[in-house]
Amino acid sequence: QDDKVEIKDAGDLWGMLAIDVEMALKERHGKKASIACIGPGGENLSHMAGICNERGRLAARSGLGAVMGSKKVKAVVCLASRKILAGDSKEVHLMVRQALDEFFQPVAMFMRNYGTTGATAGSAISGDSPVKNWGGAGVADFPGASQLSGESFNAKMDRRYGCWHCPLACGAESHQSENPKYPYPKHTHRAEYEAAASFGTMMLSADIDALQYANHLCNQYGLDVISAGATIAFAMECYENGLITKEDTGGIDLKWGNTEAIIEFLHLIGKREGIGDLFGDGIRPALEKLGPAAEPFAMEVGGEELPMHDPRFQPEFYTAYKLDPTPARHTQYELTGRAQEKWNITPPNGDSSVYSGRGAHHKGASEYMHVVNATGMCMFIMIAAPNDRIPEWINLTTGWDTTPEEVLRAGERIANLRMAFSIREGDIVTKRRIPDRLIGKPPLDAGPHQGVTLDTEALEKEFLQACDWDLETAKPSRAKLEELGLQDVAEAIHA
Repeated sequence: QDDKVEIKDAGDLWGMLAIDVEMALKERHGKKASIACIGPGGENLSHMAGICNERGRLAARSGLGAVMGSKKVKAVVCLASRKILAGDSKEVHLMVRQALDEFFQPVAMFMRNYGTTGATAGSAISGDSPVKNWGGAGVADFPGASQLSGESFNAKMDRRYGCWHCPLACGAESHQSENPKYPYPKHTHRAEYEAAASFGTMMLSADIDALQYANHLCNQYGLDVISAGATIAFAMECYENGLITKEDTGGIDLKWGNTEAIIEFLHLIGKREGIGDLFGDGIRPALEKLGPAAEPFAMEVGGEELPMHDPRFQPEFYTAYKLDPTPARHTQYELTGRAQEKWNITPPNGDSSVYSGRGAHHKGASEYMHVVNATGMCMFIMIAAPNDRIPEWINLTTGWDTTPEEVLRAGERIANLRMAFSIREGDIVTKRRIPDRLIGKPPLDAGPHQGVTLDTEALEKEFLQACDWDLETAKPSRAKLEELGLQDVAEAIHA
């Protein structure tokens, strides 16, 4: 509370579901308390565990919740009397109004109306969303994909909302479920695109109530929806191929599209009961126990379950998934929106069948995302906002005099620091295992990716060359690090 810090016994909270913990702590400390907590996933040290806040918003990927669980920290509660916005700068308020006037309205209105979930049906049909654990095509294997529309999800919603002071407001909260099989409560967050795809297109499920309930349960258990969904899709294919049986699952018939089985299996993972213990840390630990026969179905890179964007649709995602220090992370690459030409970033190649000439664009777009993340901005807003004005916004709020060139240079420094850290810790990203399905080996025989196999050699080589990173190890060159003013880092990894 402001400058007062206390450590309190959480014994009576241990074992509670994450949203329930938050509500209990708000009863104790007041409705204005901000709370970050873990559910049973974090307590059980699941590699899929996230840190929960705002009744089901998760810092989800890479097992952050397990870090809290390993320290036996159930929650952090903050109460502050200070204002977040100090002062009342007329220039800042003018800047905000101008930025709102310059929003790219088609994107802004789509996000306000549907959020990310509105893209699910179209993405399944276009080939952006993986289908049937990456082994299928939406038009051939999942004709029900069109049911996963923004309108279908909105029919279950009670109200819209936005993050604090957000002009885009792309969130929504639900009515109480009317389906007793899937009893999500009122004000359950509308599932985002990644949840709708991981529990929908990946498993051939088009039941909106089941998707909403799976999303709610992941939030309660404190589990990443991407990893949890991808892991259950992996288990489904193992079941289909006899690597696990109905006896192993405790009677759960884990067939594609069986929504009741999906929910039952998710409960077992969340509680680490029965076969849920085998799959409770995600795909790679389960693969190590199931053996080589399960490897073709294991859609993970570097121990991280793949997110819901197919590189056969946008090839830069391949190099992002494999070569970024944080593997399988779709948010490390993003098209830079309508103002990318003002950043002097090489534009993307619009032909997804051409694999050469993409390295410079991917480098610039990735470094731009480091700028967005480092400044604490929202990538959804940056797709719609006049994002070329980020340096101006920084200057108005800090008193600095930075330029676009300096800002992108900071993004490049961040990229090189992250890779240098990975090199120092022994994570050689170029050696990571890549699932054959991710790159179209063998190619699909139907759908938008029919006959497509990525030229991974060209994609990797040109990206690494653009970054001035070693083609064998991805180690940043000494010259690049010194050019960026990182002489100490150059000494550390080039000693």
